[in-house]
Amino acid sequence: MATADIRKAVLAVRAAKGMLEDPTRYALPDMATAKREANILTDLERLAFLNEAAGIPVGDDGLPAPDYNRHSCGSFFMNPILTADQAAALPEDAPKFDATLPDGTPGTKTSAAWLIDHAGCHKGYKVDADAPASLSTQHTLALTNRGGASAADIAALARAVQQAVKSAFGVDLVPEPVCVGVL
Repeated sequence: MATADIRKAVLAVRAAKGMLEDPTRYALPDMATAKREANILTDLERLAFLNEAAGIPVGDDGLPAPDYNRHSCGSFFMNPILTADQAAALPEDAPKFDATLPDGTPGTKTSAAWLIDHAGCHKGYKVDADAPASLSTQHTLALTNRGGASAADIAALARAVQQAVKSAFGVDLVPEPVCVGVL
């Protein structure tokens, strides 16, 4: 897929979710130098110094050993906003907060992390024992690359989690990151 086509697809998905960034973001004084290569290298050198000063073992590159729980895009699924009927079908102990559905009617927001955990996909969950992708061992919302995972591995994990939640609670989880051609 051509880069321009990927960019258009990402922007279309973000626009549909109301997630477009302010184009002036990197013009702000605090952000103006954020993407300059020299500043990124300086930040990496500072990180290596801080790790060494804190006694954190570092490799030849000055970086600490990989923390696979950080090999993710953060929270993968959005907290769903449910209709009154969907919310009433949840167990009594499920988190429930007042919210508004996209059409403007009252709804109930619940925790995607709670749904995932209570659907049987606990911290560290993998599709199979040898899978290179898993839920974080620290939080059920983060899908992580444990080393060598492909986009297809992450997509398979995401689908398994979505299916478990749908089966247990009848709720469709929506990915938060923009996924182009993989889900």
